[in-house]
Amino acid sequence: PRNTTVLYLDHNELKRIRNNTLEHLTSLRYLSISNNQIKSIQPDAFRGLRNLRYLGLEENDLDQTSESFPENIFTPLENLEELRLMQSKPYETKSYPDQFLGALRRLQTLTIDTVGDTLNFGNEFTNLTRLRSLTITGSVRYINANSFENVAAIKELNVFYLSQIIHVSIKAFQPLVNLESLTLSYMEIGLNNTLSLLHPFVGRNMTKILLDKIGLSVSQQDKTIISHDGSLTAHNTKLLMGICVKSFTLNDSNIYVIESSAFENSTLWDSCLESIDLSYNPL
Repeated sequence: PRNTTVLYLDHNELKRIRNNTLEHLTSLRYLSISNNQIKSIQPDAFRGLRNLRYLGLEENDLDQTSESFPENIFTPLENLEELRLMQSKPYETKSYPDQFLGALRRLQTLTIDTVGDTLNFGNEFTNLTRLRSLTITGSVRYINANSFENVAAIKELNVFYLSQIIHVSIKAFQPLVNLESLTLSYMEIGLNNTLSLLHPFVGRNMTKILLDKIGLSVSQQDKTIISHDGSLTAHNTKLLMGICVKSFTLNDSNIYVIESSAFENSTLWDSCLESIDLSYNPL
């Protein structure tokens, strides 16, 4: 019906979205087409959907190419607030198509795959002035001090399944001056390396820091005991103790020792911390 406002097409076998297919649904506000087999979206597929607020395209066969995402594909979606694009698949492309997302000036929430060896959000991301929540995954290998410069206004960052990550700069999160919630999951760079990334947040208020499966990868686990990477100590928790965080989680990260000094003498945590979760560790 023309007055439809919510449409779910998840878990079907759709392979493409053709031009003008949804044009008559001018009242549509929520559209989810996740978990299909969509490989291509035609240039005018979203024409007429100016009232759309949510678009879910996760877990399809989309690539970050012009075949999957033609130029200006999202231009009709001038009121879109949430866009979910994560495909959980490797990409051969090195960058997104030009002006891939630049038209989405009202976008607040984005989930997207990384492309290329080094994490980079192009200049078009500076147009997303309302972006507050960013979720990324993919095959990126390096995150440097400039990686998040063009998304510096976000308040929530979720990083999942960076299975090929090699190096994260100690200054990687420095541009994120407004960040309140940080999740790092399945980013196996080691406990010490991960905790060192928290330096930009010292002296700030945060609602959540969630670290899940950040211990050294299986190929490096022989270094865990030698490097004491499975130990929480006064030394490696020093930065963490300087953050006024409400909820802290460190799950499934091969933590086998918590020294008595690790969480001592933290007047800041005494007044800030409401929840702590250290589940699924060999303690």
